[in-house]
Amino acid sequence: MGGAEIGEDFSGNGEARYFTVAETAAMSSELNRTTLEAEMTRRYDPAQMTRLGIYTNGWSGPDVQWLLREFRNLRAFYADASSKGFAIVTCLV
Repeated sequence: MGGAEIGEDFSGNGEARYFTVAETAAMSSELNRTTLEAEMTRRYDPAQMTRLGIYTNGWSGPDVQWLLREFRNLRAFYADASSKGFAIVTCLV
């Protein structure tokens, strides 16, 4: 999961995580790799992700276009934070 654990696990998905400014910049760089979207599309396998328990509600509804849209939002978030020199705290709920 990366980062440093902070706080308590209040959601059953693990503790919140703190990412330093340097870690945020590194993640932004990785999320902006030119081949990443093609790689994600190629590896998208809802049945396998459901079998592996990636998101407990399964993948019967979301499709690859939805996933790519959400990925682009995440990429923009990290790029913005990195450009401003921000650290990030994440928490899965």
